[in-house]
Amino acid sequence: MNVTFTLNGKEVTAEYEEGMSVLDVLREVCLIKSCKDGCSGQGFCGACTVLINGKAMVSCRQKPASIEGKEIITVEGLDRVEQEILSKSLVKEGAVQCGYCSPGLLIRIKGFLDQHPTSTREQKAKAITGNLCRCTGYQRILDAMETAEEHWQTKNPDISGPPRRNKFFGEQYGFEREFQPKEHGVGSSTQRYRGVDMALGKK
Repeated sequence: MNVTFTLNGKEVTAEYEEGMSVLDVLREVCLIKSCKDGCSGQGFCGACTVLINGKAMVSCRQKPASIEGKEIITVEGLDRVEQEILSKSLVKEGAVQCGYCSPGLLIRIKGFLDQHPTSTREQKAKAITGNLCRCTGYQRILDAMETAEEHWQTKNPDISGPPRRNKFFGEQYGFEREFQPKEHGVGSSTQRYRGVDMALGKK
């Protein structure tokens, strides 16, 4: 069986077998590796999220025949500026740890920012409920969404300055420290090693 669709701006025809999902087609036939399988096709984790005709959807629950003639965008298909804004925002705010969920999150966030130029933190939290992350506790992901939002409309990829939680700790933003510990390490905190690559599914 064959299915023809547009993948990251290019029309492709992919051969698939009975029982395969869109995720299987993307990974095994089209060799798109940013889409992850984190829940054995149950649709719970969101690691395989892609944009189908502009809507963020989990690809593991979609049948190949359903994407005939449609447009699919993965992290690889985002333009360079969008990749930079999203990945650098995640890295700056400390929202990349193991990196497994990050490509799916990037796609979910892009779809949300395209449709909601401004939003509350609660709306952002609701938007990513379909993407599981066992590392970050989600607050830093929301921080990253706020940072990306500030740059999204202008498409300015200059993500600089300290993270939003640089001087804060605790639940939400918690309390500002009243004193600095007497013992200090040399230098300052650094960003995640190869964090951008991890966010884009390259590592």
